[in-house]
Amino acid sequence: MEIDGGNRETFIVEIYTRAADTLPWRINRITKRTLTDYRLEVLDNNLVTVPLVFPIALRKRFNSNVLNTRAEKDYVYTSVSEPFSNGNLQYDSTISILQFEEENLIEQILEVETHATGVGLILRQHKDVETEFNGDIRSGFESEMRLISFN
Repeated sequence: MEIDGGNRETFIVEIYTRAADTLPWRINRITKRTLTDYRLEVLDNNLVTVPLVFPIALRKRFNSNVLNTRAEKDYVYTSVSEPFSNGNLQYDSTISILQFEEENLIEQILEVETHATGVGLILRQHKDVETEFNGDIRSGFESEMRLISFN
């Protein structure tokens, strides 16, 4: 933890990744997180975003880019205070945030995060797929990051 320029407590988060469960963890990047009475601010790659606003309420919309110069990016709370299982761990109370969704005849794009009370981010899903008119996948990716343990 450190104190930022606005005299606020800021948490340093080290993000580690590994390509396979048999390989060692390697540091990927370092981010900073500041929790205020009204929002969570995240500094990552010199860009401040707002992934959560308070109070949390079902169907509440907010602009994640309110603190930077990028175009507006509306997020919406799609579930609040719901139990959740990610296949490994059970959580009594979670929220889900739809960050982006678009689907048409030739593409599917979806970005969703789920956070658990007292834990934080437990699931991140990202899908960006281009398809043929018949539904066959032409290109793209689908990824899921899931918390498998924590201290």
